[in-house]
Amino acid sequence: RRGKVKGATPDDLEPFHKALFGVFEYFIGNTDFSAFALHNVELLWQPDGTVLPVPYDFDFSGAVNARYATTDPKLTITRVRDRLMRGYCGDPEDFKKVFALFNEKKDAIYGLYSDQIGKLMRPQIVKETLDYFNEFYKTINDSRMANREIIKACVDGH
Repeated sequence: RRGKVKGATPDDLEPFHKALFGVFEYFIGNTDFSAFALHNVELLWQPDGTVLPVPYDFDFSGAVNARYATTDPKLTITRVRDRLMRGYCGDPEDFKKVFALFNEKKDAIYGLYSDQIGKLMRPQIVKETLDYFNEFYKTINDSRMANREIIKACVDGH
């Protein structure tokens, strides 16, 4: 792209990756991002004009649960361990595909905490993190909860 780089609107983002981005941020309990403001998000512009959002900087997420992390006072949550869907709205079928992908990758994600990452963390922190992830999986595997907490709780962006 030429000219000044600007953030992405919901319509700019490739639909599946838009859903994946929002659900990933929900999974780790991160509310400290904005694709529009380019805050803790890089944008990969594809030749066809679509955009893939790539999140980074997760220290204010519930999964990291850093001692210094706080929530934005404008949000409806008061603790970083509380999840809030701040991803953009999209086709419910894309969200269902994302939930299926998370279910497919669950063992690999949890395996990180018994292998590489787990050896660097205290066992109690590993347990708390995996319990936190269990809450996410309970949500996405209950269609009513997933609909209420993620699909219908999305940010319209317009």
